[in-house]
Amino acid sequence: PLPVVGYHRQLATEGLLALKPTLLVGGEHMGPPATLSSLEAAGVKVLRVPQAQDGAGLLSGIRQLAEVVATQEQAKPVLEQVQQKLTTLQKQALPQNSRALFLLSAGSRGLRAAGVGTGGDALIRLMGASNVMTYNSYQPISAEAIMATNPDIIFLAADGSKNAMADFLRDYPTLSTLKAAQTQKIVEVRSETLVAGLSVLTVDEALRLQTLLQQQAVKN
Repeated sequence: PLPVVGYHRQLATEGLLALKPTLLVGGEHMGPPATLSSLEAAGVKVLRVPQAQDGAGLLSGIRQLAEVVATQEQAKPVLEQVQQKLTTLQKQALPQNSRALFLLSAGSRGLRAAGVGTGGDALIRLMGASNVMTYNSYQPISAEAIMATNPDIIFLAADGSKNAMADFLRDYPTLSTLKAAQTQKIVEVRSETLVAGLSVLTVDEALRLQTLLQQQAVKN
């Protein structure tokens, strides 16, 4: 198993130096600053890659990483592959003006909806839809508020349940009247593909969901 270095915002200098790294790669919120400064003083190169919000940001992050861990020639096949997938997503984008809602189901803790700047929002936009939620971050949401938005599509990321969609409609039966429920456009998202924000895994998941929704459209 890989060594556990702790929460990315609360990294400890001693624990990291014990691993004898030459390069530390993390997101823009990695820290605290004092730890990063100490690591750099000890000769460790620190690279903070901004969280990607779209395909262009993802490609930029790959290029940044390639500058320190590989040659541009080695990175070229990866960049071409990701670009090809992004192009496919654009060609197969969801119908224009599709309105989507991304929900995190946390069992007894209720539901949270993805706002701007989240992985859920990035997934929605990656697939060519618009997010019905315009606030920032993830916020608690009630069944009544979901009914009011009446999205065309609901992306549901559950807490590991094998029957997330069935559990969701059982716990919130009034939502079975939603347009998304009636057209079978409540789809389960593999939440692990959004842990680090928009990534190559997110692109693969978007392609999978796109295919699933196209199949549902043919059935209906």
